[in-house]
Amino acid sequence: AALGLYDFVYGELCDWYLELVKGREMDADLSATLLHVLRETLALAHPIIPFVTEAVWDTVPDADGLLAGAPFPQADTALHDPDAEAQIGAVIETVRAVRAWRNEAGVPAGAVLPARLRAEGFADTAPLVARLARLDLEAGEADAAEPAASVVVPGGTVELLPAPGVDPAEQERKLAARRAELEAEIKRAEGKLANQGFIAKAPPELVASEREKLERLVAELQSL
Repeated sequence: AALGLYDFVYGELCDWYLELVKGREMDADLSATLLHVLRETLALAHPIIPFVTEAVWDTVPDADGLLAGAPFPQADTALHDPDAEAQIGAVIETVRAVRAWRNEAGVPAGAVLPARLRAEGFADTAPLVARLARLDLEAGEADAAEPAASVVVPGGTVELLPAPGVDPAEQERKLAARRAELEAEIKRAEGKLANQGFIAKAPPELVASEREKLERLVAELQSL
């Protein structure tokens, strides 16, 4: 329960939801939603960290009495919206993919790159992708240049266009170096597992661990 709550607070609420709503006007509906999420999260966490949650609860607008006396949250399945979840899920996957490419290509964190979003399902969410991934989609659509790189995302690709200070070849150099490293590690692991003396004398758990390591290395190499 504690780990599930931790993952929600840090992995969904802080990492994504608060980032997603930053660009929106703070109207009454959004304020009410944020307060609802805060209240429900505090109530869920109260049995695990009662003193901290009670102290925070005392600062929440319209909080009535002690949190210890509030009802425990109950899920309302009528409020589930699979379409909205799928749309936002695609946004998150896309932003993660573009951020990973930016990191591998050595793009400065604050740089806004011209790009084209060539994917289905982003009619309503393209501005979110642009803001969170630091892309200029309008400039990208107006630019006929060949893409410097293409990133696979749900429903299609994001085409990154050439920009000052960006070296698309840096990503390939890093990937090539990692491939060479993986190939060397795989060769060592295969050699160890082909050694009958090692298989016969090593503890079974060590042999199993070495086989699992080899499988992981091969899977990573294939993914590259």
